[in-house]
Amino acid sequence: LPSMHFFVVTYEFIFCPFSGNGILARSLVNSLLGLGHFVSVWCNKPFSCNDLMADVFPHHEGRLQIFSTTIDASKWKCLDENSAWDTFVYAESDEATQAGLRSLYSENKTDSPIPVVIDWHGSHAYQSLPFSDQLSPLVYMNFRVYAAGIQDETRHSWLNQMEQKALQAADKVVALSEHDRELLERLSDSEGSCKEFEVFYPPLRKDIQELGTLSASSAPLPLPKSVPNGKRFVTCVVRLSPEKETLRFIPFLEVIRDLIESKGWIPVLAGSPSDKAYAKMARDQMKESFPQAIDLVDTFLSPNELCAIFQNTVINFHPCSYDAYGMTIVEAAAMGVPSAIADNGQVGASHLIGDACVPMDMIAIGENHQNSDSKTMRHLRTILRDDTKLRDLGQRARERALAWNEVAYGSRLVGLVAITERTSQENNQ
Repeated sequence: LPSMHFFVVTYEFIFCPFSGNGILARSLVNSLLGLGHFVSVWCNKPFSCNDLMADVFPHHEGRLQIFSTTIDASKWKCLDENSAWDTFVYAESDEATQAGLRSLYSENKTDSPIPVVIDWHGSHAYQSLPFSDQLSPLVYMNFRVYAAGIQDETRHSWLNQMEQKALQAADKVVALSEHDRELLERLSDSEGSCKEFEVFYPPLRKDIQELGTLSASSAPLPLPKSVPNGKRFVTCVVRLSPEKETLRFIPFLEVIRDLIESKGWIPVLAGSPSDKAYAKMARDQMKESFPQAIDLVDTFLSPNELCAIFQNTVINFHPCSYDAYGMTIVEAAAMGVPSAIADNGQVGASHLIGDACVPMDMIAIGENHQNSDSKTMRHLRTILRDDTKLRDLGQRARERALAWNEVAYGSRLVGLVAITERTSQENNQ
């Protein structure tokens, strides 16, 4: 296929990303650049953030341009209704950004870029453009169904409404998992439109892919200074917020306390503290129950440091009952580490890693951490006691994680766009 020009609209991207969504947006753009395409990105920049583009895309060779809208930094580490979604719009952008965005529009539609919007925030921003209806067919990439797991009826309804508006505007919809596709199809049916849905599993970002490939045969990576050498870890690496259910890490550790103490394993908690009160609760509870635990919540971990920790990890615990994907499951797998995850099929990465994950009854863990005789807990303990089983499980996880990369991901998106463009042209003839 000839080179294409993509216009990606994403809440977080180059400036201080705080969630897996921002990392995945970077992988998406990197995959398109790697295939020789041109990419324009419109994203947010929290006030005072100075993250550098060159650190992430050193070889874009003039094929990447970025437009940013500066937002209130106090709203940055949120992706729900408390985010800066209402100021991530054309009218709130400065003159330079508005001029850059206008430059993307051409009266000749074939010269305009192909719009790809990420999540409902990106769709809302895109629809604020005065020329949005003049661009090519719209691809909506859903990185999370935000109402999923929300119990409050007012919040649930509001988030669903924003999701429905994004679905109404889209020509193609891409979900992260089969479970999310089902949720989005139900939302689409309820607002009376008929959409075409695809499922794309997110790829490992390039740096983790390379480290995972090398880790099986190269020397161990250096750990962060605050992390002791010569130890084995039980990790939980997620954003610290209620929807990630990070507090479950503590009862999970209690269930395997005897193994932690007899083998000298050290619990490690890492991730962005997007809800400060919730993060403090998780950190305090962990330290109270396991004083030897390592708290890396306020520590920025480079890809090398994250992989070094996983390289020394026995088991990674992914606590939430629902996750659109759960990239840290795949990143751990790339380093040969299996993850304990919810057994309900609602964690997207489980469909890529398959039976190389350890299924857990998360509800039972949350309600009664002494329930160590459940079927899933017996299975976990059997694996953790057997080094051969643990190593074999990790090797299967590694093979599956490394098999799906940015090139394969980008190629599939390009193929989808080509079909969508061709169908649109045929319909307009």
